[in-house]
Amino acid sequence: MAVGCPDAPVEEPEEIIEKEEEEENNNNNNNNNNQTQFDAGPVVQGSIAGKVVNANGDALANLRVLACTASLCMSGETNATGEYLFENISVEPMKMEVTDPDDTYLSLLFYQMVYADQLSVLSRDVVMPAVTDEPSSLSEANGGTALVAGGALEITVGAGALDYPFGRDDDIIQAERLSGSQIPPYDIEPFLAHPDDSFMFALAPHGTKSSEAVTFKVTSGITQPEGAIYNVYGVTDKATLKASGTATVDSSGHLISDTGGSWMDLTGLVLVPDIEEEEIADAGMEEPMMDDAGAEMEDASDAGEVMDVTDAGVADMALTDGGN
Repeated sequence: MAVGCPDAPVEEPEEIIEKEEEEENNNNNNNNNNQTQFDAGPVVQGSIAGKVVNANGDALANLRVLACTASLCMSGETNATGEYLFENISVEPMKMEVTDPDDTYLSLLFYQMVYADQLSVLSRDVVMPAVTDEPSSLSEANGGTALVAGGALEITVGAGALDYPFGRDDDIIQAERLSGSQIPPYDIEPFLAHPDDSFMFALAPHGTKSSEAVTFKVTSGITQPEGAIYNVYGVTDKATLKASGTATVDSSGHLISDTGGSWMDLTGLVLVPDIEEEEIADAGMEEPMMDDAGAEMEDASDAGEVMDVTDAGVADMALTDGGN
């Protein structure tokens, strides 16, 4: 039989609770004293903006715009003047995606950098390609050849190589063409050197990939002669350009992907002619001006003509002392 100690003080329940709370606070204080406090400093952020238009330069309102990092996407819309704005976002490259809820325009990926404590505005408008053609069937299991962009682009994929994005089970692909001046911003922009001869096919759905190289043929709109070489770039699902081999113009004026190519990112295809600067200069040289006697005429600048800009900003032709 247990025998109690008559001299032991009896603690009331409230006193027991107070002691337990005091002991817990002491333990927490000891733990805090053993931890080092770090100051992460101010959060560095920036803002981005841009404008979305169609091929005629008309502003496109109410289009959905996504600005995505590797782990997070922020959603917005274009306003009545086609502009979008994302404020106070993390300073890092952004994968931008514009989609049309009405499917009048094909969705488009592009790249925009965020700079600390700045509003970064795109230097040129984003041109949305209008949907002009129906999607084409291209099976993941069987592969094959599909004609897209109104038959201007023919792509061939091996059986079992194609992988559509998760959730897409309709096995269809679609493309529209953009001229060199309409290609959206990317991390590298080789097409800016030759905008008149470069072009792009924007494809959907975004994120479609192949486990082996996709071959292609462009059947129209080639400006370079037979034998001309184009550099090939694929648009990745991160909205960056990836060098993917070369293509050559054949005797029929078609642009054919070369053996050894590596185009496997079917979000977009950018084609840039491999033209040396000397070739461009030679192509732009004009024949010398000849007088009636067949002698080469002097350049106007050698004859003493100079450009004089007035205060109003209008260039007037003025003659030096050597001219009348």
